Amino acid sequence: MKRRMMAMLAAAAMLSAASVQTVLACGGPPPMPPPEIWVINHGLNEATGNLEQWVGIEIDLFATQSTGTCACGLGFSNLPPSLDVTMAGIGIVDPDHNVTFLDEFLFELNGQTANDLQGSFGGGPWFGFTAENVPPIDPSTLGLGPEDKIKLWFKTEFDASAIGTVANVTFASGEGLPGGGFNPTLPVHNVAPFTSQDNGLLTLAAPEPTTGVLACLACLAAGLVRRRR
Repeated sequence: MKRRMMAMLAAAAMLSAASVQTVLACGGPPPMPPPEIWVINHGLNEATGNLEQWVGIEIDLFATQSTGTCACGLGFSNLPPSLDVTMAGIGIVDPDHNVTFLDEFLFELNGQTANDLQGSFGGGPWFGFTAENVPPIDPSTLGLGPEDKIKLWFKTEFDASAIGTVANVTFASGEGLPGGGFNPTLPVHNVAPFTSQDNGLLTLAAPEPTTGVLACLACLAAGLVRRRR
């Protein structure tokens, strides 16, 4: 009996240790109450002739034990004809607004994800993104400070005719499918829509960049972003 009890305790200890060694994967709905939208107006992109505005929101990263696929998207209630969403990423934002994007989330535009977002949540139109082969991440390696936030970012581009347009935006993030899209019947970690405390109110504008975070985001667009290695 004593040996059996010791074996049971050892098994329980191993299970407890395994449960602690969770990893972070896809993003999920943000903490409550809903956070504010972060808007970074980056001004004119001389290469494209378009204005750039980055839109971000705080999210949670849910736990998983294996490599998988993540999906995310941004939907608009009032879409100017010239507006496009061209990039997405997940990054750590420190109290000084410096952003370190996570290499594990290499999102690419995906038409199937956009279609699934539209079909599941309506509204829109939606811009969908998929990141495949997202590896497990050891939480202890993220180096999160007490005031650091995990944020989901989207880069929008539009011409001058869209300046001043007011829209309501909806974010979505969760577990995706290889090749694009997502399974709407997943019991947990499914792609879910969420918005900000002001109902996703977004105004398109394009002042000159004024903070250090803008330079970081500009580097992302140029492929020179500071990323966690």
